[in-house]
Amino acid sequence: LRDENPGAVVKEENSGTVMIKDNFSDMLNEENSSDKIEESHDNDVKGGLKGKHPGNQLYRILLTKYMDKDKAPIRIITQIRNQVPSGRFWNFDNTRILSEQESLRKVKDALYKMRQKTEQKEQRERNESSDSGDNENSQKMKGYDVPFNNRDCP
Repeated sequence: LRDENPGAVVKEENSGTVMIKDNFSDMLNEENSSDKIEESHDNDVKGGLKGKHPGNQLYRILLTKYMDKDKAPIRIITQIRNQVPSGRFWNFDNTRILSEQESLRKVKDALYKMRQKTEQKEQRERNESSDSGDNENSQKMKGYDVPFNNRDCP
């Protein structure tokens, strides 16, 4: 067979048949066909700003649910992956599926950012409540529940 086509690569199948390929890249493409990117589905967590995508909505719910729990990243990834069909994490521009390590990093980063935002919001609320409380007390006459107003003075 090689004599008929000197550039051919011969590959033996399990069944014992022999295939002739014109070049090695055809053979590689056939073997790596499982590595090709599939279309995303509703259970996937897509990269970038995909706020209305169902997989991303579930992802945000899980981030909120497990934000303060032990082993939160593993729990989130497990719940995404255990859906039918299995949820996958995509890179920022949605051109490839992330590895387990990349998915773990993505979830950890998201949890860190969410915790920071929550702490900042709580700090702002504490500051606003202490500011409004001081302002309210400074405008009341001592010993009275009636707000003090400068117009009330002669």
